[in-house]
Amino acid sequence: MSAHPDHDDAHDAHEAHDDTRAQPQALGRGDEETLLRAFRETGGQFLADTPRLVEAGAVRGRRRRRGQLSALAGAAALVLAVGAFTAVVQPDGRPALAVGPAAPGTSLVPPSATASGTAGASGGTAADAALPEELHTVSVLGQLLPPGVRIVRSSGSTHGPGTVPSSEATAYLLVDNGHGRSKLSVSVGNAEWEKALGGCPTGQVAGRVCHELPDAVGGRVFVTTWGPSTASGGLLSHDVRLEDPDGLRVVLHSSRVEGADGAPASGADALLTPDQLTAVATAPAWRSVLGTLARVPQDTHATPDVRLPDLVPAGLKVRTFSGTWSQQYATLADDTREVDLTVQVAQADQVTRSWFAQAPVLADGSRVRTAADRPVPYAQGATETVVAVLRPDGLLLRATALDPAGAGVLLTREQVEAVALSPSWSALDAP
Repeated sequence: MSAHPDHDDAHDAHEAHDDTRAQPQALGRGDEETLLRAFRETGGQFLADTPRLVEAGAVRGRRRRRGQLSALAGAAALVLAVGAFTAVVQPDGRPALAVGPAAPGTSLVPPSATASGTAGASGGTAADAALPEELHTVSVLGQLLPPGVRIVRSSGSTHGPGTVPSSEATAYLLVDNGHGRSKLSVSVGNAEWEKALGGCPTGQVAGRVCHELPDAVGGRVFVTTWGPSTASGGLLSHDVRLEDPDGLRVVLHSSRVEGADGAPASGADALLTPDQLTAVATAPAWRSVLGTLARVPQDTHATPDVRLPDLVPAGLKVRTFSGTWSQQYATLADDTREVDLTVQVAQADQVTRSWFAQAPVLADGSRVRTAADRPVPYAQGATETVVAVLRPDGLLLRATALDPAGAGVLLTREQVEAVALSPSWSALDAP
């Protein structure tokens, strides 16, 4: 599940007030139990009834234990097949730059491995081609929601061996608590990697009330309510920030939804209460999420010439788009449905390369693992299709098509493959 780049404007305003080409080494099948034992010893507690998420969520945090986890393999959640793909190449062997969408429904990775485990012509089995379950920040937040709160729409970051490393875990929800809809977001990070934030601001700001609570493990919880500058209108939002001694920082934000086409905004009773947000923020599950994060240096690459909207199937409306070298994001829509399409890029580390070691190999030397229409746990309807590509030069490219509201598939697996394997991404190699 991709990280939604859009942040709530009110939340941003509130913050402003505070001063405060090596070949991968294949993993032997006999090593699986050793890896699972390592996960159990180091993974900590997560969600007791989702053991596969525990294993996937621990993977990125094990980057500091590469001596022990020199390779990673996850149990495949879906049986998908990939085979040979012939790319258009330049004389130097790189894919040619040819901007434009592939024809809808044309698979660039035709099936060649079977569910019985027979290796395809390009190597690898169907299980080797599939993505295992991964840790979705939305899944953690979704299971921690108070009873009676329904998720209308969701998006957020995903963490695991085939994902792009991130120093922050995020989720963005549109929820309905029976009194109306509101926005709910969470950000999880390591405070030691970020700028220091103080406690409650000492300055007086109209409409803001902040107080501090103790945390059970010796940390601090700051609860802030935001209202209009006048007495009328009701509360606009609630913020809760947890700062724990181990560096864990959790920030939750609940805000009203502005009405569309002249409709009134949701009322203050649509917000999650400060007590509800505090209970979510202080849940032990976030410590396991912290373990999946990695300190990522700032991206200094120039924005490439390739643009994601140029690669999507014809006939879809591009409602939003943003793009850098490391991530491009677009919201696409037809008359009734929407899809969040994200392409993320990073140089793969040895752990990630080992994780791809048994995946089928394409004609250009790339390795691919996919998942089609898999449900996002505890998202109450959201599904995603993911195509993860490890290029011979060690570049990891991951394309994710998220159906955020469970309205039905808008992009097929073949169409997402066409985006991920487009020769246009050779523009990423430009100096």
